Amino acid sequence: MKLPAQPSVPSIHDTHCDGPGLEHSTIPWPRYRSFYYRWLAEDGTKDVPLPPRVDLRGKTVLISGANSGIGKEAAYICALWGAHVIIACRDPPPHEDHPEQVIDEFVARSHGIITNQLVEWWKVDFADLASVKALGDRFISSGRTLDLLFNNAGLNMKKFVQTMDGFELVNQVNYLAHVLLTYTLLPAMKNAKAPRIINTSSSFHYGGTLDFANFNAEKEVKLKKGDEQAVVAEMGEWYCDSKLKLAMWNKELQSRMSRSAEYRHVITHAIHPGYVASNVWRSGWLKQVPGPIQFLLNIGLKYLAIDSKQGSLAMLYAALLPERGIESLTAPAAAPPKEDVPERFTEQVGGRFYLRTQEHPTRPEIEDRTARARLWNRTNEDIKAAKYGLDFILPGPLPGLK
Repeated sequence: MKLPAQPSVPSIHDTHCDGPGLEHSTIPWPRYRSFYYRWLAEDGTKDVPLPPRVDLRGKTVLISGANSGIGKEAAYICALWGAHVIIACRDPPPHEDHPEQVIDEFVARSHGIITNQLVEWWKVDFADLASVKALGDRFISSGRTLDLLFNNAGLNMKKFVQTMDGFELVNQVNYLAHVLLTYTLLPAMKNAKAPRIINTSSSFHYGGTLDFANFNAEKEVKLKKGDEQAVVAEMGEWYCDSKLKLAMWNKELQSRMSRSAEYRHVITHAIHPGYVASNVWRSGWLKQVPGPIQFLLNIGLKYLAIDSKQGSLAMLYAALLPERGIESLTAPAAAPPKEDVPERFTEQVGGRFYLRTQEHPTRPEIEDRTARARLWNRTNEDIKAAKYGLDFILPGPLPGLK
């Protein structure tokens, strides 16, 4: 009996196809598993120690969203251990600490070990892609080498807000802006000894939906004239989607860097910091949910969540443990020439997803080479990578993809 033909897999250049366009070999992700991992896939150990101290003197670290939460705590440890730290964030709202106050706090907490010259605030607005590109260009123009990049800024929204660039706000701040910043900064990582990129994803990526026809909430957005707040998403819907995209892109980024003579020594990881009582919960998003849900979330934040210091350890473990890179940042031996790093070797080391301090399995989409390549192409379209000359920094898709 002749079996019915399977539907064709959309091309990686069909960047607006309906659904994820997965390869036939990719097993669909059951919804019940999404629910389980979304809420329960947590490392329940609250008291995790700091990673072994690393001498970061002479290293440069850039952390987005480092004026509060886990980014702030990671910035403090990096500066305490000697790194020159750039806090990249906007002029914050009242519920967040101002970067200048954060720097003063670092100096006081460290009893003078951290100086005002060791930590800088570079202003950037992730809701404005031109501002993100300008930040990256400023760093490149400075001639500095970038050793660690933490793509950490993020927010959650329940109502639809459109940015000046025309994208849904959560999608742009949590995902698109990080991609643009990384592409712009990559040339500054060429000559770093053991550079790493750490992307703050989330276990909420397990509850995300990949639909290229709804990549920017196109199916959901039915705005009333002059009303950009007309569409209300389910709790965390756009947040989950953005974190799934970031985890997928993290894997594809490592795959392409591993095939690049200039960047095959760069390691990238995605992390979930844990259930952290940080400002991402206390932002305007929490005020948009019904009162009973607000009450339950506040109870959870008080009794179940870890603090930002513990949450920051996921970032530090991924960035500093020698076994999570090709070598330690401060290994005594000279770094091997990039051409001596075996091709594709770093793809085996990097591109991982860590739930707090332990590696954790990911969604099937993250292993789907076709969907990842299509995501790469769609993202490049949205951030106008070709306009900025950023689309040829890394190799193209794997050979043989449709």
